[in-house]
Amino acid sequence: MVSLSLFSSRRSASKQRPANAEHVPDKPCPRLDFWISGARDDLIDRILPHMTRAYRENQSFTTLREEKAWVVELVQSESGEDDEEDEDDDEDGDPEPQSLARCKAAFENSPQTMVDDLVLVSRSWFRFLLRHTFRARYSKATDRDSARLALEDLGGDFDSRIDEKSLLKRPTLYKDYKDIYKETKSRSGWTKHCDRVKSLCLMIGLQTSSTKLEAIFEDLQRNLPQILHDRMAEMQRMATSLQDELEVHRLDESLKACRELMEKLLPDDAKGKGAYRPRGQEYGRRWRELYAKEWQRCKRERPRGHPLLKLVNDDTCFPVGQNLYGTLSERIHNHQQHRDQELDGTVLRVVFSILPPDWEETRRWDLSTEKGRWGLA
Repeated sequence: MVSLSLFSSRRSASKQRPANAEHVPDKPCPRLDFWISGARDDLIDRILPHMTRAYRENQSFTTLREEKAWVVELVQSESGEDDEEDEDDDEDGDPEPQSLARCKAAFENSPQTMVDDLVLVSRSWFRFLLRHTFRARYSKATDRDSARLALEDLGGDFDSRIDEKSLLKRPTLYKDYKDIYKETKSRSGWTKHCDRVKSLCLMIGLQTSSTKLEAIFEDLQRNLPQILHDRMAEMQRMATSLQDELEVHRLDESLKACRELMEKLLPDDAKGKGAYRPRGQEYGRRWRELYAKEWQRCKRERPRGHPLLKLVNDDTCFPVGQNLYGTLSERIHNHQQHRDQELDGTVLRVVFSILPPDWEETRRWDLSTEKGRWGLA
């Protein structure tokens, strides 16, 4: 924790400044380019109050971190020069910063609010780092560790007020501030934050050639409606693709169920019930015989409820039905080759005539019931 010689306790009531002079100006956190100063008087009038006066509770970066859980992915403690950063190892169980999972979830939940908060977090974080660097410059501590910032040390002295009088007496104050500003921009706490913000913007769909955060934020705010439109279109494409995949899967399931039912409908061999069940080409031959027999019976007798009854008036369904076992076997065994090919409409018509009428709802069949429909019970 940095020890500051200029940090003062609160004055007695008789000597206290007006309340508005004790605290950092109660306005929205300034833009990042606010901190660029062109003269000593400008520094004293406009910027110094942010460096020396106390934070209100709602201005403290600790408060901001506590209110928004995703901030931990964008803002982290600064490590030492010789420390190897290992963001994959998170002892507290937080998501890996590279994934920015919490940030993306917050954006998905409320895009505009997340973008507004992102701007606020970045501006507040830079103000805090600048303030930290400024105060560390004038502390008693001379070791290099005094300038490093650990998030667990937020608050305390660096949220309090310090005396401005001795600072104003320093002839090098303006030059010192310019050095402090340059140092702050190169701090690891800021450069890594910028990298993560840029990564997040890419993840949510912002395409920009800007490199400075304020310009990126302007691009993000301006392009947010188009980003959301593009994301919605992509979600719709994904939903359509998923639906297509589901339809392919359901069709494959139907074809397999149809072929299995066709096999179960075939009569047992003459050697005895259950003594022999045909395989391979034999299934195809026996199915052709059964289909031709039932086709002719339907033409003659018109048996009520027979699966082929609605097909016999269309002669194109006869060869398709006779060869159906081979057609289904080819498609099932060479699934990858045929999965994107549409099945002929007549083939589908025959398949769904063979399957039970309620197949799409139940996705199952009962053999005794199906044999009854074919007159094979």
